[in-house]
Amino acid sequence: MKRTFFSILIFAFIFNPGITVFGGGGPKNKEVLITAFGPYGGRNENPATFVVQEMKTQVSDFKKVNFTFQLLRVSYNCVDSFIAAHSFEKYDLILMMGLYPESSIIRVETIGRNYCGIYKDVDSVARMGPIEQQAPTRLGVPENQLKGILKFIEKKKPPMAISHDAGDYVCNYLIYTMRYFIAKTDVNKPVLFVHVADTYKFPYVMKDSEQAMHILALIKHMLKKLK
Repeated sequence: MKRTFFSILIFAFIFNPGITVFGGGGPKNKEVLITAFGPYGGRNENPATFVVQEMKTQVSDFKKVNFTFQLLRVSYNCVDSFIAAHSFEKYDLILMMGLYPESSIIRVETIGRNYCGIYKDVDSVARMGPIEQQAPTRLGVPENQLKGILKFIEKKKPPMAISHDAGDYVCNYLIYTMRYFIAKTDVNKPVLFVHVADTYKFPYVMKDSEQAMHILALIKHMLKKLK
């Protein structure tokens, strides 16, 4: 799979403070933040970043929704800096994306664990142990939101499944830290994380454009539940 040209474009966006794509005008627009991780683990590419590019071409179907896209390095310090530098109050829904290696389906992660493992990030930093001292050991998707996700999967039957194990690397760190931070101001704000399918390893299982379509459909479903 030749993606050299697109890889260059994506790296140009990695340190960008954020890209906003508008899906409609008006003062009552919903605000959606989407993040995705860049390459790691010796790979030059991360399918999550290509899914972001595809999503940008598809958001015109949304009415009265503004999308902000942010690409992040697979770095604990980068996650910390991103969260510290942003106010998330304006967003109605936050969806984060990473890669689950060797998975042929999209995994919707329900749990963030207050723990990091032994593996080093792209900056050769490891943070083994608790993420937040004296904090809950697990932060999950609220029950009412989980029911909505299950209903979407059962009805639409996308190549998507619920997962209760996001690992103990930077993806889990982002999930837990973001939910911990957001819960201080709005415990009911939808804060979702999906591990995209490994189209780098399985290029013929599901295209990046298909993944983008299914994830955006989930977002649309969740937005309908918001007032």
